[in-house]
Formats: sequence, C-alpha cells, structure tokens
Amino acid sequence: MNFELRLITFCFLLFNFLIMPKAFTLIELICVISLIAVICLSIFSAFNFVYDLTEANHARINALNLAQEKIELIKNMDYQLIGLVGGEPPGNLTGSEDIQINNLSFQIFYQVNWIDDPYDLTAPADTAPHDYKRVQVSVTADTKKVIKPVILVTDIAE
Repeated sequence: MNFELRLITFCFLLFNFLIMPKAFTLIELICVISLIAVICLSIFSAFNFVYDLTEANHARINALNLAQEKIELIKNMDYQLIGLVGGEPPGNLTGSEDIQINNLSFQIFYQVNWIDDPYDLTAPADTAPHDYKRVQVSVTADTKKVIKPVILVTDIAE
C-alpha cells in the first residue's frame, strides 16, 4: 500500500509538471518588469547622452569654423586697420559681436596686442617696440551644454 501511495503521488506530480500549464507568479512578473525597465532606462540614457554630445560637437565645429573665418578676414585686412576701435593698437575691429548660424548663437571676442620681438636684436633699447600684432579671436556658443570657447591666435606682420 505504501508503494501504491507513492506511485499515485508520483503520477500526480508528473501530471502537474508535464501536462498542466505553468503560470508566472506575481514576484516573477515584478522581477521581469523591473529588469526590462532598467534595460530600457539605460538605453534611453545612452541615446540622450549621444544626442547631447553630438549637439555640443556640432556647436564646437561651427565655432571653430567661425573663428577660422574671422582670422582669415583679419589677415586680409590692411595692416593699419587691424586693431580695436578706440583701443591700442587702433583699428576697425569691434571688441565683440554676436552672430547666429544654423539656429545657434555665437559671441565673438577680439583682442589685438602689439608684440615686441625679442629676437630683432634691438632689445631693450628698441625705439620701435611694435614689431607685429597678435590677434586673438575667441568664439563661444550659446548652447544648453557648456562648451569651452574656441580660441585662435595669429601673429600678423606688416
């Protein structure tokens, strides 16, 4: 009889395991949903980071192109006109200007200084300490993300 009881119990368990459909418990469902939510949140965060990085790089490339354009325009100016309005050296450049390109706002700042070349063999008794001009163009982009300004410097001789 003990053997028959064991056989019936075994058959019942085998029937439940093989034939009866298994259902998920509430805890299993909550764990799976939580895991899927964490994976989706990670993917969304990665896409958001890549989008912000792309936007910042786009602004930085536009700022670099704008700074290079302004440097080339200054190099093509007459040497006597390279300078700041009301500054030293005097010239036609304003201290700053605002430009909008591709729906992005950029601020451009100019700085022009006289440079005394120490290798012209006349220092320190140099009667003409203005050997050439050093022009600095700094461009900052007005974006949601803070990016470093693009700064280009060039020396211009007469």
